Amino acid sequence: KMLMNLKKKNWMYGLTVNEFDKQQTENEEQMESFLNLANKFNKRLKDEKELTEEEKKVEYVGKIDPRKRLNMKIDETLKSNIVQNLGAMVNAQVF
Repeated sequence: KMLMNLKKKNWMYGLTVNEFDKQQTENEEQMESFLNLANKFNKRLKDEKELTEEEKKVEYVGKIDPRKRLNMKIDETLKSNIVQNLGAMVNAQVF
């Protein structure tokens, strides 16, 4: 039974917050990746205007979809920032 609890996260794990400087650098890196993905997405939209319906179906098979990747990165960043802010507020109120 002790071994089952070895890798178990305790209840305070959700209340831990990252250092502000670390969070800020991560946010800046995410913004740069947003810009890169937005440029790729814009380029893909321009390229798709010139393709026929048949070419659109097979042109991007097996390639990274910038729209999905951008949505995924934005969701991850929002979740991270929300958790960080809520944790900071709880810590400010409790401690």
